[in-house]
Amino acid sequence: MIGFCFKRLVWGLLVLVAVAVITFFLSRVVPADPAAFLGRPEPSEETVQRIRVEHGLDRPLPEQFASYMIGLAKGDLGESIRTRRSVSADLAQYLPRRWNC
Repeated sequence: MIGFCFKRLVWGLLVLVAVAVITFFLSRVVPADPAAFLGRPEPSEETVQRIRVEHGLDRPLPEQFASYMIGLAKGDLGESIRTRRSVSADLAQYLPRRWNC
């Protein structure tokens, strides 16, 4: 029984890592500039460059990936594009609380 639970735990962890990897690479492969999107409407080149530096989009892809995975391991889900707040804060606000602690 312990072996079964351990296998499930390992597979669950592998699925989470695979989803994180796929999410990261899909967000980087899309042919749109996230910095230009964040600086809308009609951002200047200075604004786009500043946003790239602030969000680490000017760094090499492996460095961005390492930073992304370290942030996820620490529980940092990033910043929402829509609300410009922490994704964790948005989730805490919108998801119902089930536990009375």
